[in-house]
Amino acid sequence: MKSNGRQLPVLLIPIIIMIIAAIASAVIHTARTEQYSTWQPTEGIFLEAKKLRKGHNYKYTFSYTVDGQSYTGSNTYGRSSGETRPNTGDVITVWYDPQNPSSSSYHKPNADLDSAAPFFFAIPLSIAILIGTHNRRKDDGLNRNYTYREIKKTAG
Repeated sequence: MKSNGRQLPVLLIPIIIMIIAAIASAVIHTARTEQYSTWQPTEGIFLEAKKLRKGHNYKYTFSYTVDGQSYTGSNTYGRSSGETRPNTGDVITVWYDPQNPSSSSYHKPNADLDSAAPFFFAIPLSIAILIGTHNRRKDDGLNRNYTYREIKKTAG
């Protein structure tokens, strides 16, 4: 395939976008890991699992106490078919932020999904650019009605 000067920079754009997404992902992962490193476990009580409208998602609600102050927290989770959930009244481990005890999680928090966020934007954007570039090249070349003089000029 013949490459022209304009095509190469356009094809580099998705690569640059993915590099930026990777850097952003690393920064987010580092920041979230640092943020969650201070979270502490405490005993809590499982209050309810409310099934949400779509799919296998549940909103888990729980209560816990930190330094004599009671809190109620909730998280939304996807549940796989083999996974069991606690029953109402079960004692569970709740993770909370000591700097802000009202921030809590049913599971120990981590940065996994947060650090993937840049790719949720970068991948579709890169694909759209590649498709747009491909369609533009196709329209510029294959669908254009060249005159005999233009063909002769480019051929020789």
